[in-house]
Amino acid sequence: PLTLPFTIPANVSLSADRVIYNGDEFANFVYSLKSNVQSFSVTDDQRGNLLASITKEQNKYNILLQLNKFVIKGGLLAPTLPINVSDTVITGQARLSTYGQIAYDISYNMTGSIDLTFDGGIIFGLGFDDFYANAQNVTTLNAEFLLANALDGGTTALKTLHIVGDYNGGNFVTTQPFTLSMRHVDAVGTLRITDGYMGVNID
Repeated sequence: PLTLPFTIPANVSLSADRVIYNGDEFANFVYSLKSNVQSFSVTDDQRGNLLASITKEQNKYNILLQLNKFVIKGGLLAPTLPINVSDTVITGQARLSTYGQIAYDISYNMTGSIDLTFDGGIIFGLGFDDFYANAQNVTTLNAEFLLANALDGGTTALKTLHIVGDYNGGNFVTTQPFTLSMRHVDAVGTLRITDGYMGVNID
């Protein structure tokens, strides 16, 4: 649907004090359409700032997405993945390109780079908060078992997560080690999502 307005032979500008998307309300929404460029922006004191632009070159589309302290509610990734980030604030950008005529092609052919920082929120799939809350019960006999549980589920309060990587048709791989800071633990690692499956290495 985002490519359809390029067929309109006119310049268009729309603004709204409030817009609702997927049940979330955002303030100060602006949309503009020129001959080969669409842009969207949100400037919301409560929800942060978002700027997105789509530039058309024949059947190719270049997409720039910039986020500044942009608040998201709920999980960022598919709920089937073993690790997810929820209810966080995102700052960073994504540069993507794609091509095609129909929505499936546009999505399948999308590639590019992503550089994002997450502040606050919850990490699902890591249980370090429970591990440290029960530190008084950790012994040499059960430490390995309890740590294995912490790495295999639960939730942990997130301080910051910085992740840089390449996106390719629904797949994602980090191109440098991500840095992760939690209440009790700091970590670095790599992440890969391929065909709906996630692999993570954490130190």
